[in-house]
Amino acid sequence: MNTQLEHTEQKLICNNKKIRNKKFRKRKNNSIIRKYKFFIISALIIVLVSLISILILNLNSSYIVVAMRFSEITQGNNPDNSPFDIYELLSDDVLNSACEKLDNKIDPETLKSHITLSSNSVVGSFNSIQQKVMDGNDDYYYFPNRYMITYSVLSNRIKSEGIASCWRAIYESFTLPPKSEILNAIAQAYSEQYQNDHIIYDHIFNMSWDKYQALDHFNRISEFKRLIEMFSRYEVEKYNEAPEYVSSSGVGFGDLNAELNSILNVDLENYKSYVIQNGITTDKQKLLEQLRYVSNYNADIYARKMSEYNVILEGVDMYDPNITRVAFIPSLDVDNEFYMNRTKIGIDYLVRNADVAKMEAEEANNTAQHYTYLEEQFAKLPMPEPEEFMAADEISNGIIGKLEAFCEKAKQVNKEYIDNVSYENIEISGVVNGKDYMSLVVSVGKRTIFLAMLFYSLSCLFYYGKKSIKRLKGYEKKVNGTSDNTEPV
Repeated sequence: MNTQLEHTEQKLICNNKKIRNKKFRKRKNNSIIRKYKFFIISALIIVLVSLISILILNLNSSYIVVAMRFSEITQGNNPDNSPFDIYELLSDDVLNSACEKLDNKIDPETLKSHITLSSNSVVGSFNSIQQKVMDGNDDYYYFPNRYMITYSVLSNRIKSEGIASCWRAIYESFTLPPKSEILNAIAQAYSEQYQNDHIIYDHIFNMSWDKYQALDHFNRISEFKRLIEMFSRYEVEKYNEAPEYVSSSGVGFGDLNAELNSILNVDLENYKSYVIQNGITTDKQKLLEQLRYVSNYNADIYARKMSEYNVILEGVDMYDPNITRVAFIPSLDVDNEFYMNRTKIGIDYLVRNADVAKMEAEEANNTAQHYTYLEEQFAKLPMPEPEEFMAADEISNGIIGKLEAFCEKAKQVNKEYIDNVSYENIEISGVVNGKDYMSLVVSVGKRTIFLAMLFYSLSCLFYYGKKSIKRLKGYEKKVNGTSDNTEPV
């Protein structure tokens, strides 16, 4: 019985200790919370302020990346070898085109004030630059091929104009199109403008044949020849660039050039012969004046060049022939053997200029004689019959039809080549609102640390300042109390 009572008593004592310990821990926790309540609330406020500020800045801007997909960018050039300049994106043509795509809901000047440009290089590019520098390559240079177009409601330019401009920009942002639409419109306008200016995509083959059909037949022949030669130069350049390239339809650049040569040497020559032999012209008097002018112009060139040739020959005759015998210098050949090398003197340049002048004179004379023959040919022939006009028009339309078919084929071959081989185009990314997730977390962390350090510094300053003030007041009170208790002698 006594044992049971002792056990019950010990059990009650243990329970009382547990209850007292629990209450003590609770009071201790409450005291800790009360003690650090101010710091906990302050920390939460700091994190909240950091997050809100970063989110506001994140909503302020969006960006889109434009990537140049052509090899010439590594040299700082466009595909047509002209100098590359990303700031063409801010040109009036691009901004006007972008505003038109946005139904003119924003004007070019306002759009320009919200846009900033910056390069967007990848990590591998920086590693390559660092390696080149470490290797001691002083001549190394790097041109980025990725650029970021950023649209900001409050851009640096607007901020520099003052607070009033900032509030106005925020108000106007609610009336403007979304940032994603604006950025896509700018990127598309720039891409279109860039292709028209620097990439021969297919506009070279977009021809209007009405202006050719409006010409007289003789002049139509010259324009057809000029057009075919322009196409041929382009196809030869592409063939030299990629001689083995064949499109999905089995056509290469060499095949296209061969087709042009066939039109030039067969169809156009037949057309030319028919026009000259039958005197096909709608205005004989005007054509005769044109032929006479070209003949006289080339005759004048022939006379001037022959005069130049004769003057140079007189200068050559004035040279002392003994000079040519001593104008030798010792030199080494590829086998390191000495030989006497004749150096160039003035007479050599005179002879060369004489040859050039004579060649140009002969060319001008041939042209003058040919146009004199054409003038005589068209002058002696009567006006052609309507049937002959119809036959000439039919031949002309046949050439136009072949050139149209060639242009469509060349467009397809050129497009496949650019898209699949040379990559002479611009790649546009999707619109990114603000920063990505990791960048946002890092920004929030940095902002939180900065505000926490600032708050801690101010808290320490306030705490120690308050403590110093209390200590000073206590010292003054102690001094005053001592002086009050001191009795005068």
